[in-house]
Amino acid sequence: MLAGFLGQDPGRGVITMVLGAAISALGWLLTLGVRFSRKLPKPASDIPRVEQSIRINPNVIKVSVIGTVLIAAGLVLFTPNGRSPEVLPIVGLITAAQLSIAAGVAYSGWFEREWRAVGAVAGAQLTTRPRTARVRGC
Repeated sequence: MLAGFLGQDPGRGVITMVLGAAISALGWLLTLGVRFSRKLPKPASDIPRVEQSIRINPNVIKVSVIGTVLIAAGLVLFTPNGRSPEVLPIVGLITAAQLSIAAGVAYSGWFEREWRAVGAVAGAQLTTRPRTARVRGC
């Protein structure tokens, strides 16, 4: 679509979409056995890594977004023909890829925090005993 807006051949975008769909279908076919197996999942063994990623993810997101903006600005401003219609879709692709990775890390951080909160509530429910009512005079 971007190529069409910039007056370029929209056939490039169609070819890219078909190529992306083919690669995605191939990925699904390669992981079909794992996705639909009857085997029970393994228990989580990477809890220390999850705890570490909760601490470092906000900084990773900030550095990733700042780095993406600097890379895109550098490509547009400091390369020959950086503002030409042929180069802008490539810069857009690089920027979109980096920002989608940052968004995925941000979403996984939110998911991990929610998972931790649910785990803490469930753990508290499992470790506390229910209070029994005391009846006077018995």
